[in-house]
Amino acid sequence: MTLPRPTTLITSSIPAAPGDAERLAALAKAWGVAPEQALGRLLDAARVLGLPGPIPGSDEVAIHAVYRGRRADAIFSMRTRRVTIITGPGAGAADLYSSRAAGVVVQAVDPSVSPSRRGPEFWIVTATGRPLSSLLPPPRTRRSRRTK
Repeated sequence: MTLPRPTTLITSSIPAAPGDAERLAALAKAWGVAPEQALGRLLDAARVLGLPGPIPGSDEVAIHAVYRGRRADAIFSMRTRRVTIITGPGAGAADLYSSRAAGVVVQAVDPSVSPSRRGPEFWIVTATGRPLSSLLPPPRTRRSRRTK
């Protein structure tokens, strides 16, 4: 079996098989982004799907959620406390707090349902199977001010 001769993808030096640039352009169009952004999303998805735990050399953690049988994979940044959905319902939504990202997944699956969700409990740390809240410090309690 002879493999197709690699070509150059887009304008970079990334080797690609014939037709890959057209396929990437079609994917980018479907996602409503530039081809370079589509490629970035694909690379992020490969990174998340290939590494179930913390991503080496970064503050990012692979997380996922399953809502009504549909799985969404995402990356959670410990530094910014933000989520980027990589695959599944809501794919492409980026830089959202966990509760907002959970709502994006819910709305993508069923727009008639309220998107209100408690993100730290909705998202699961892929490496451990525990809720995202297991990585976060406990919430601060509000102390009421008593007036005399």
